[in-house]
Amino acid sequence: MKRALACIIILLTTFSCTKVEVDCTYTVRVYVLERQGGERIPAEDVKVYAFAVNPAEWTVANLDDARRGVITSIEGGETLDTPEVATKIFDTEGGETIFNGKNRFATPFTQQNMMLVVAHDTHDIFAYGSANLQYNLDRMEVTLVFELYRTDTEPYMQGAWEIHNEGTIVPVNCAYTVSAMQKRVENATTTVALNSTRLRVFYLSEEDGDLSDWVISSYQDALDGILTNKNNTADRKNAAEAEVTYSANNAAATITDARAVLAVYDTIQPMYGYAVANLQNNPLTQSDKVTFTPCKPNTTEAATTTDRWTVVMGSTYVSTLLTVSPQHKLTDSKAKPLVTTKGYAFYANSEAWDILSYEDALAGKITAKEGGAVREADITGVVTKEGQRIGFEMVQAEGHDKVIVVICDTVQPMYAITQIEPGSSNLKWAETAQKTVVFTPDKPDQTITSGDWEIRNGATTI
Repeated sequence: MKRALACIIILLTTFSCTKVEVDCTYTVRVYVLERQGGERIPAEDVKVYAFAVNPAEWTVANLDDARRGVITSIEGGETLDTPEVATKIFDTEGGETIFNGKNRFATPFTQQNMMLVVAHDTHDIFAYGSANLQYNLDRMEVTLVFELYRTDTEPYMQGAWEIHNEGTIVPVNCAYTVSAMQKRVENATTTVALNSTRLRVFYLSEEDGDLSDWVISSYQDALDGILTNKNNTADRKNAAEAEVTYSANNAAATITDARAVLAVYDTIQPMYGYAVANLQNNPLTQSDKVTFTPCKPNTTEAATTTDRWTVVMGSTYVSTLLTVSPQHKLTDSKAKPLVTTKGYAFYANSEAWDILSYEDALAGKITAKEGGAVREADITGVVTKEGQRIGFEMVQAEGHDKVIVVICDTVQPMYAITQIEPGSSNLKWAETAQKTVVFTPDKPDQTITSGDWEIRNGATTI
């Protein structure tokens, strides 16, 4: 049975007195807090009782006694059901006792030994303990916050108070965000965003047992949204129909059950991770993070006490990302983005291979300088930012140390070629690089060298 933790904040305001005595206006304010990070709500369905006894010698046996205003002697077991002061859901009766109609209860106390009992009539939670009265205080205020989201399994002490929850359960409704990150090299001290992942949400019942017994057993299962019980592989569950929104490397979903398991998989490389959703304290919002290491293929990184995610890498690889910004300009003008281009990349050495025509550049074909063999592009550039960027992800492998990149305009007969060397000091593996190429269409039928680009213009026009 779940139990809620209550937090009691005691605020004391002292006033000087001329003699040692107890003559204090004592105030209790009671709130409930359903979720961590939420708003404190005045608790109207609450009863408060005060007994003129030594709190160290008395206890409250159960929730029913707390609600009825009954305490029990620790030594003898006899009960006492005649409190000095009692409220019934904060009504307006009680002589000198003051009520505000909501969650404020105030009464004068004139002796030091006073035991307070506070019980909620709707939620199965109560607290009791010493009023902690001090000499020479004119006023004393106690704020009791029943934190319903807490899941303590046993009564616990908070200051002089003992808190009990006998079954309060607050429904889960958490805005949950998972950020996918990656380490591009094994010993990296920083991570970078991984924007190609997708999130799965699984809900399991109490009959399904321990949530940690459920795993994603393969990359294909991650793609298909299948969770498997590791103790009985025939027991499989399908992902819930959760609405997930994506922004860059963040996946956001509303989790509506405390027994949730999450899975994140990459759509490009065969790697995935899974974990029990972190819903401790039933938060309104939760941020989570899973980190992949594609530089460590065919490995599994099991969950630890510091990282709840189990991450599985299949035949992953290290890559480097080159981003090219195509621009165009007239001879004496300022360069502007050229948004009508596309690009290709070839794992090849420009000393042995070349692009012989605009038509070949447009089709993504390269020709051997000796023998005339023709190859198609190894990489098709990904156009982003409304045509202003073209990205090339190059994979680390044997023979991939030299890459020919071509940028081709789709409107005018002009294209540009450059040779790059991933793994060199200028472009290390697992890093990113940016290049800019500037076309000059007012120079038709010319080959122009601009930086490390060779720009070949056909019959271009202004």
